[in-house]
Amino acid sequence: MGVRFTLPWPPRSGNHQHGQRSGKRYLTPEIRAYRAEVWALLARAPRPEGRVGLRFTLYPPDRRARDGDNVLKVVMDALVAGGWLPDDSNKTIAWLTYVWAEPVKGGRIEVEVREA
Repeated sequence: MGVRFTLPWPPRSGNHQHGQRSGKRYLTPEIRAYRAEVWALLARAPRPEGRVGLRFTLYPPDRRARDGDNVLKVVMDALVAGGWLPDDSNKTIAWLTYVWAEPVKGGRIEVEVREA
C-alpha cells in the first residue's frame, strides 16, 4: 500500500486541543472543526490494513518555532478519531518520521503511508 494525501495545518498544537469548564475537559471548537475537515478529506481514501509506516512533511504557515510532536499529536488524533487509523500505538504504526519544509501560506501537511 502506498497512499499519499495532503491535510490542512492544524489550528492549535497538541497541548491546546482541550478546554476545561466546570471541571470537565472538552475538545475546542477549532479542533472539532479540524477533525471534521480531515475526516471529509479521507472519507474515500483507502484505509491501511496491518502495520504501516508514516512520513509527514510539515509545511508551517510561518517561520515561528514549533514543536513537531505537538503538531503531529493533533493530526494523529484526527486520523484515529475519524477511524482512518485504528489507533496510534506501536501495534499499528511501525515507524513514523517527519521533516520540516519551507513555510507556505496557510500551512499544510503531506502524508505518505507505506506498508511496514
